Amino acid sequence: NIRSDGKYIRDYIHVGDVVKGYIFLLKKLEKVKGEAFNFSSSDNLSVINLIKLAQDVLKVKIPFKILNSAKNEIPYQHLNDRKIRKLGWKPNYTIKNTFPEIIDWYKNKLFVQQ
Repeated sequence: NIRSDGKYIRDYIHVGDVVKGYIFLLKKLEKVKGEAFNFSSSDNLSVINLIKLAQDVLKVKIPFKILNSAKNEIPYQHLNDRKIRKLGWKPNYTIKNTFPEIIDWYKNKLFVQQ
């Protein structure tokens, strides 16, 4: 079930990029001490487009129901990462090229074979 109308845009970033970002900042600690930084990606997708991507990767039809019951949701959420990019950081992963790996991870964690 999708709580919203499915059209809200979210910024999806791979955890590996966030970890590498923190390591990147640690190496520049003296220069950036006391500052705040956002990590972001170029993967800005609606929930419906995320489902379509999953369907393409899995080669299955994913049934979903749009409830449109979400209240006070932000239609477009994306962090501004210009500041950290100016220091030389950038994401290495995209949701499209890591989706198969993500699906496998969930299969292994949620559907433990006996």
